[in-house]
Amino acid sequence: MAADLDLAATGLCGRLAAPEHVAEGWYLVADYLAGTEFRRDRAQGARLRWANRLRWDGHDWTMGEWVPANGHP
Repeated sequence: MAADLDLAATGLCGRLAAPEHVAEGWYLVADYLAGTEFRRDRAQGARLRWANRLRWDGHDWTMGEWVPANGHP
């Protein structure tokens, strides 16, 4: 687990293989509530805070922008 979301997503971009099919050309990377915040909301499961869509541009994986995930599981 990395504390820096950009660093974690960039590291993932460098490790992912090229997709074999167009439908495999993106990943969603997300940050979720953990620790005390998670325990308070455990009945509803883990809650996402930030999300970033990684997409294949034909040559490399690229990151999008981090956007609020609005707490969706």
